[in-house]
Parts: sequence; structure tokens; C-alpha cells
Amino acid sequence: IKENLIKISLGENDKVFENNGIKIAVDKKSFLYLVGTTLEYHGGLNGKGFVFNNQMQIEHAAAEKAFHYK
Repeated sequence: IKENLIKISLGENDKVFENNGIKIAVDKKSFLYLVGTTLEYHGGLNGKGFVFNNQMQIEHAAAEKAFHYK
């Protein structure tokens, strides 16, 4: 297994997360949008791919929708 296949330069405000040996670097601006997001891989009969889930965004959208319909 080769390590460090991708070399990147990080800014002083970038955040690096590691889980199960996988590192993800996120810049400060993107981090604000990704807080609370989970990344899942689905490999079922309906297709394969990554899915971003953000429960906070779902709750925010539901609250906005409820507000507009009142």
C-alpha cells in the first residue's frame, strides 16, 4: 500500500480529520457548511456512490417550509 499519494498544502485555518486511516482536509469556509454532515457509501441495487447527509440542513429546511406555510 502506498502512502501519501496526494500531496497538498494546508492553510493555517484548514482542518484535517482522520477516521479509519482516511484523512480529509477541509478549508474554513467549507467547514461551516459541512458541520453535522456524514458521508456514507451506498452499494445497493439502486446504484453505488457516496451520499452526504446533514441532519441540521434537513431540520432547517423543514422549519423554513413550516414557517412559509403558516
